[in-house]
Amino acid sequence: MKSAAVILTIIIIIGTLAPGLASSQTETEIILRVAVKGDMTGTNPLANTDYWSVLMTRWLYDSPVYLNPETGEQVPYIAVGSACLADDLGTVNWDDCTVGDFNYSKSELWQTPVKKEAVIFYDFENVTWHDGTQMDIRDVMFSYHAAAQQPFYRGDVNCLMGANYSVDNWLGIEKAWEDGTRAALKFTLETPYWHFFDRTLGVRLLPEHVWTSAAACQKVDGAKIWCDAGYSPNATNSWNLSLAQTYENPEPVGSGIFNWSEWSPGQYISIDTWRSHFFHADYKYTEYVLDEFGRSLARQPYIDGILYRLYSTSDAAILALTSADIDYIAWSLPVTYVQELADTPGVSLEQSPDPGFTYLAYNMGRESFGYDETSEDAGKPLRQAIAHVIDRNSIVQRLLLGLGLPSHGPVASISPWYNSSVPLYSFDPDEAKNILANAGYKVEKDGEMLTGTEALSAARDGTWWLNPDGSPIGSGAGGLIEILIPEGNYDAIRAQSGLMIATQLRDIGIYAEVKAMCFCDIGAMVEQRNFDIYIEPCYIDSDPSVFLYDFFHSDNSMDGLNYAGYHNASCDRTIELARSTDNETVREQAIFEAQASICYDLPYDALFYKTNIEAYRSDKFLGWQADSSGSIFNRGSMRSIRSPSINKLNAQFVSPPSAMVSNSTCTITVIVKDLDGNPLEGALVWMSASLGKLDEETGSTGSNGTFSSLYKAPYVYPYCDDVIINGTSDIIQIQTAKYTDPEGTVYDDAPAKLATITIYPEDARFLSVTISAYPDVINPDMGQDGTPGITYVDVTVKDQGGVLVSGAAVILTIQPLGLVIDPVLGLTDANGKVQFMVTSVDLPNNDGSVAEYILKATATHLDYANITGENSMALTVVDAYVPPPVDPLKEIPLVMVTFIGIAIVLSIIIGAYLLVKLTVFVKMKRKR
Repeated sequence: MKSAAVILTIIIIIGTLAPGLASSQTETEIILRVAVKGDMTGTNPLANTDYWSVLMTRWLYDSPVYLNPETGEQVPYIAVGSACLADDLGTVNWDDCTVGDFNYSKSELWQTPVKKEAVIFYDFENVTWHDGTQMDIRDVMFSYHAAAQQPFYRGDVNCLMGANYSVDNWLGIEKAWEDGTRAALKFTLETPYWHFFDRTLGVRLLPEHVWTSAAACQKVDGAKIWCDAGYSPNATNSWNLSLAQTYENPEPVGSGIFNWSEWSPGQYISIDTWRSHFFHADYKYTEYVLDEFGRSLARQPYIDGILYRLYSTSDAAILALTSADIDYIAWSLPVTYVQELADTPGVSLEQSPDPGFTYLAYNMGRESFGYDETSEDAGKPLRQAIAHVIDRNSIVQRLLLGLGLPSHGPVASISPWYNSSVPLYSFDPDEAKNILANAGYKVEKDGEMLTGTEALSAARDGTWWLNPDGSPIGSGAGGLIEILIPEGNYDAIRAQSGLMIATQLRDIGIYAEVKAMCFCDIGAMVEQRNFDIYIEPCYIDSDPSVFLYDFFHSDNSMDGLNYAGYHNASCDRTIELARSTDNETVREQAIFEAQASICYDLPYDALFYKTNIEAYRSDKFLGWQADSSGSIFNRGSMRSIRSPSINKLNAQFVSPPSAMVSNSTCTITVIVKDLDGNPLEGALVWMSASLGKLDEETGSTGSNGTFSSLYKAPYVYPYCDDVIINGTSDIIQIQTAKYTDPEGTVYDDAPAKLATITIYPEDARFLSVTISAYPDVINPDMGQDGTPGITYVDVTVKDQGGVLVSGAAVILTIQPLGLVIDPVLGLTDANGKVQFMVTSVDLPNNDGSVAEYILKATATHLDYANITGENSMALTVVDAYVPPPVDPLKEIPLVMVTFIGIAIVLSIIIGAYLLVKLTVFVKMKRKR
């Protein structure tokens, strides 16, 4: 015991002398702060299916399926494999499971030869709900029961619904085997479904013990589902969706990578990373979930949680982002903000084509817009006429500034699934009036009903078209057609699109006005089918067969996502064929035919496809991943984003022009450097262009750290005044750059960078500006002798013909303020060039950190009235490291401190021991 006490004493004293050895630091939580535009309507996943409620709660919930984000292949997760090699589907066990293989069972074993069957194995070891309850196969079966009854999720489950589903809720799922935490389900597809393995198996998991309880508003605890003995849909002891939708669900329980924390309505929502999630470093099937570099996909998020903050306008969110109060804005930003954010230090932008589209939809349940009492489509002429009054090109040019595409149907023209033969509706107001007159629509003037050519001549703003029977077209007062749009501060593009369309309709005599509403109120009216026309975005999948079924199949017209109420038996059959066949040629043809039907009937009129622009703080988080959703805010990003390390890449453009002529070419160059400004050879670079074309989108840097590609500007329509004056914006993006040095050190991927080039039609006059600095890194900010670092900035100005412009006035500004520019204003010389000197200041931290500044050059010329050329670039300054004052004690090596400590301790112990011995000796002497 004495020896233990002595050792403990030594450890305590050494710990005091060398705290770095005996203590640990507590790291601060890493919270991703996300701006959202709308609050949740509630936390019940069965009732609150609006966009923002789903966005903020989706990662509370999981599915049995995990898809490799690189290959799209299904890998073991909760569902770990199938019994595709079993000899008898009635007696399967774990030995029949082929881990990592997901396939149908052998067709000769199918109970009904025309109905595909699959036996899927699940492993629930370490899989628990957020409340600690063990997950089991009953939870999976309940989740299918709930999904089949909820229109929002039913599309991927309907392949399992029996012919009498509406009567008995029967699903083609049965438990095939169970042993402890492992089990198998046998699925029988009542109708073939191409996406069975990736979508049907990926049902959203809900905890059966929560949702079938009386606490969740059920009549009994443990309410029955379709597979239970004695189940009847209307029995009081059976699970009831309507009752479950009334449950407030104050503490949501899921099994996802985040769990519920707190909600302050109108202010914020917070969720925490759930560290007990099973998919982590010790995942038992790790060998099956490796990426292309041999690294496990089974990992938890690096962040500790997400804090959603409510900002009702883009202006407010952007101010918060530039002030570093938030880290990401969870919606696509208007194009008008791109340059401002591109010029903000620490902020990166990501652009990607939106797979969805913004559309105008009609309520075909109202006779003016759709079906009459005999189910005939009486409203088709009106819908086709309105299609000719929508100026899609102007919407894209004026509102999207060219960053998007006018749409000609529910599939984008750049998609491989696009049918180029669909009916097109040019902007032709006269043709719109002709369609109405030929279809018998009337115009009332001075108490007289006019038809034919007389109606054509009379129809105008204030003299309105009426239905062929003389009744008003719209359901509003006086026959007003109400076009539901969101308020302008919520979505300016949709709001202004509605205003443009309403104005164009009134110009030809169709009485229409917009009705601006809160987005949640629009959603409620649309779900209730209580509208004339509304304008909304559509969030879709890459395979059109999925959303074509959801939005246009008549099965979904009453309570599903077919809000227009569109009915077309022929279109239904082609959509069903597209969903069911595994023959890609047949599926493509079916999708083509469905597009043609929809474009001819026009239940929805697609307006435009836009380019998504997302903004985030790249100085706080790296590792964002774009996917087919058109957004970087996805599950892959949530697992991979992290704080930057000291090995961070910097990729930026080298003097791109600010403006170009339609169809002209130039070379776009990217340079990749480390934080000290050293060019890096062998870095891999990925680039893209939103409208134009890059000859090479991927390549590696040379010895000077650069990669170049020839860029061809897009064609710009020359007969639009807006385009002639303002041009069309094209975004060139550095998607990322990757680098591993010769010693094997892996650097952080470079964050995305955007350069905006304005494209003008031929004969338009403009000034094009390029800006460069040598060096573009001031290192250090202040020399040891107190001399500040400097760099020289060159600005070159050309005209629309590429001719150098002399005498142009150029102003150079910097953001944030601090560095000194000399001169602030300069005139270009005969070579179209002006040079500025930028001088650093002494940055405060003295720790070797890097500060980023944005230089912006603005050029004007007397010969170019009201024409301005602008361009910007990033300049970094390294804050020189200043050693702290010398502390003599700290200069002693830690090992010496340790030995000195040990020596002191031993001296104390030995001294104490000798003192005790001496005391004992003296006492013994006295006794003698």
